[in-house]
Amino acid sequence: MTDSNLRVRSVSEIVDAAFSLYRRHAKQYITIAAIATAPSLIINLLLGGGVEPITPGDFIRMVPGVIIGLVTFALVSAVIVRMGSDVYLGGDPDVAATLQRVLPRVPALLASIVLTMVMVTVAALFLLLPSFYVVAVVFATVPVIVVERLGPLAAISRSASLSKNIKLHILGTLVLVYGVYFGLAIGIPILTLLVANPVIQLVVQSLFGVVSAPILNLVVMVLYYDARIRAEGFDVEHMAQSLGTSPVAS
Repeated sequence: MTDSNLRVRSVSEIVDAAFSLYRRHAKQYITIAAIATAPSLIINLLLGGGVEPITPGDFIRMVPGVIIGLVTFALVSAVIVRMGSDVYLGGDPDVAATLQRVLPRVPALLASIVLTMVMVTVAALFLLLPSFYVVAVVFATVPVIVVERLGPLAAISRSASLSKNIKLHILGTLVLVYGVYFGLAIGIPILTLLVANPVIQLVVQSLFGVVSAPILNLVVMVLYYDARIRAEGFDVEHMAQSLGTSPVAS
């Protein structure tokens, strides 16, 4: 990707751009997701081996895996979004440098994940439609925290500002990519049911997450820049910075 790729995109073009980014550096993205997912997978295998929880004790034993899984999710999202952003803006991927830059942002990401989950849950308790509205409002929380380095509350507010007047565009993009994701996510467990071993089922589901998680995060990242281009003329601003001039002078 180069600066010339910074432009307003349709729903399908956003998803296509994300897949293009993914294909260019798939090995790095998958490696990042695999390394981050490994501890959670190992703990889940040791504690439950993929067996469905039944008793209260089973649920308690799952807590460490859930916590580590949440941290893993935040870390993977941060690294993928940051590295994908660098490439999208014409840079080169650098896993080590990216990891060093995003690690301090993980606590803010964890807080934002919890806040958005609460917001979506509360909205869903009333009607289905408000929950979709909340999803559109908080769509850019992760990129804002990682790229603009804002705190959780400021990131949610910033995401809400970027979502103004384009919520249907945001939801259309998310419905498209998550529709494909959930279709595969449902189909793969059905296939793994042919294998009675719960350990194999857990490993296969984890592998699916490792491969698919980067795509979902890249779509959100491209959508974030698309919103900034629409609202702020970010494409012109970034081109001016690349040329060493100010947007006003340009």
